[in-house]
Amino acid sequence: MTAGIGIGGTLLAASITQILSRRNEQQRQSHEDQQRWLQDRFRVCREVVATAVKAERQLYSVASFMPDDDKPYQNMRAAGYSSVLIAFDMSESLLRAPGDEEVVREMLAEVIESLEGLDLLQAELALLEEGELVREAEELIGALWDVVGSMEILGPASDTFAAYDRCHRRRLEFQASARTKLGVVAPVRSKRTARFSPSRRNGIAKSVTGIHLPGSGGRPRPVSSDPGPWEHDGK
Repeated sequence: MTAGIGIGGTLLAASITQILSRRNEQQRQSHEDQQRWLQDRFRVCREVVATAVKAERQLYSVASFMPDDDKPYQNMRAAGYSSVLIAFDMSESLLRAPGDEEVVREMLAEVIESLEGLDLLQAELALLEEGELVREAEELIGALWDVVGSMEILGPASDTFAAYDRCHRRRLEFQASARTKLGVVAPVRSKRTARFSPSRRNGIAKSVTGIHLPGSGGRPRPVSSDPGPWEHDGK
């Protein structure tokens, strides 16, 4: 009887040890899976933000070429074109100076290439995540394409800047949601610094905050379109 009790105790202890080991292994694998998925989400979110920031800067460069009114668009439509990307062999320049259309075409081609990469990232994010974050990524990409659409038809600078500001705010919203999903508790804040517009034919424009773009009819540059990647909010 004593030997039987001893054997039974040994078997019970072995069974409990095996159960606990299996549970610990499952918890370890679950933790590793969570970390791996977290790293994948972080990678995709980081690439979405980085690509969006690059696109914003490219769009800002193109925005400085946009006209004051819709006359260039009307002239382009009269010649039978609906987009500056295909409006070749025009009898006169659509923009302020000869050659501006070609510059805009080249810059827009770079932006479109960046946005096509965003479509792939959004698809990957949709497989890794669901809900609000995926929706905000879709809205961010859509807002960026809206700016391209406004520029493609040579829309007035006021419309272009309004669309630009919307995509900027969408990016900030996406960043905030991504930080929440990734478990970042403390708000990310940094001292805002003045950015500078790209070089233009008449020199370097002034700091973004409160500037007047060359040839923009005196319209001030929207402050909220400062394309910095780490803003916590629009303030």
